Amino acid sequence: MFKQFPFGDSGSPALLADLTGGAKSTNWAGVTNVNSFLNLLLFIGVGTAGQDITITLNQAKTNAGGSSKVLQIKEVFFKAGSAGAIAAAKDFWTKSALVNREAPANSYASATDRGAATNQFIALIRVSPADLDVGADYAYVGASFNSPAASQLVCGLWVPEHVAYHGSDWSPLS
Repeated sequence: MFKQFPFGDSGSPALLADLTGGAKSTNWAGVTNVNSFLNLLLFIGVGTAGQDITITLNQAKTNAGGSSKVLQIKEVFFKAGSAGAIAAAKDFWTKSALVNREAPANSYASATDRGAATNQFIALIRVSPADLDVGADYAYVGASFNSPAASQLVCGLWVPEHVAYHGSDWSPLS
């Protein structure tokens, strides 16, 4: 268990998978101590045209996924292109026009923002704890990825922002 991560203890905060042959999911990350955002940072490798990934977020009452239901995606930032183009972009991220706080979506298909499945793709999906149904005790977030027919590598990492940890405000991003 990764108890040193203050946002959850449901296993590794990372997912590294080849999506060929079956959908995959991340572990559940708790948002109870997250004061700002819980970010899902995704690195998606070069794939095959027409075989893009769709990401769905779910919320749950337990770190085992109990009583899970869809969590609408409200904010996505991305970088796409060749390795050189992504490196040249440095700190510049593009905000996706596909989803936003005024028009959230139940899933996020990377195809439009990615431009082509043959591009490398980095996405940052931001989740505010207030987006969860906290009144009904939902406190965990998980992500699932469809299985494209062709080989597709994905790496996902939960990154908390401004976490209350042992009485202090902590963030790996600050």
